[in-house]
Amino acid sequence: MNYLKERMLLLLELKTPFGQNGVQGLDGEPHQKRKSMFMKLMDDNAMKKIGILTDKY
Repeated sequence: MNYLKERMLLLLELKTPFGQNGVQGLDGEPHQKRKSMFMKLMDDNAMKKIGILTDKY
């Protein structure tokens, strides 16, 4: 595969529904900070609310 084609595929992969600056594109400390923020939302109360909403719909 040539350089241009590889570059275009990389750019297309970045254009996901999660956005160009989504957590899937982060590494190291930025990834850990974003993951930590998200995981703080995943306590027992939040999980119960998510369960109720998904059961409802």
